[in-house]
Amino acid sequence: MIILIEALERILSWLQKNAPSSASSLQHGLTFSEIENRVEVLPFFLPTEFYKLYQWHNGVFSGEKDFTFFCPAYSFNSLEESLIQYENLLEEAQKIAEELWMNPAEIWNKNWFPIFSYDRDYLFIVGEEEKRYQSPVMSYFRGNPGPNLWYPSITKMMLAIAECYETGVYYINDNNEVTINYVEEELVRQKYLYE
Repeated sequence: MIILIEALERILSWLQKNAPSSASSLQHGLTFSEIENRVEVLPFFLPTEFYKLYQWHNGVFSGEKDFTFFCPAYSFNSLEESLIQYENLLEEAQKIAEELWMNPAEIWNKNWFPIFSYDRDYLFIVGEEEKRYQSPVMSYFRGNPGPNLWYPSITKMMLAIAECYETGVYYINDNNEVTINYVEEELVRQKYLYE
């Protein structure tokens, strides 16, 4: 657990130094009981890493223009936003499934819980029937068939993001925006995916 918090603090340190408005868009963390009270409506358990992430910070303030800077191209959803997205995705899957005569779980599974998003793309964790320490982080991109393994855990994802910031894979461009070297980012992602 210490490794996760250290990785998150490395990310925050880089943002405070290089993109202070992004750092200030992070909401204060929630207590364990605040998280428990909000997620008790879900039909599964979320991993310990999820609780640690949201105790650290509760995503970003909704509507912040720099929201994608925490994890370039993705917003770090507040828990409230994640719960809304979860319900909306289930409803949408049900509607599409009825139109196409499919199982809704083939579109969006009830155990998938989004924590990062951009437009109609999501990074989600998988809820389980019993408590676990971690969950894989999966990607769901509109137009692609099914989800893909993005990282084996939230900790590995945060270690990769921290490394990308610290090594210049994520950098500030001439317009003062966080920019991505996509080739290098994929190399870092692959390193943590199979480490």
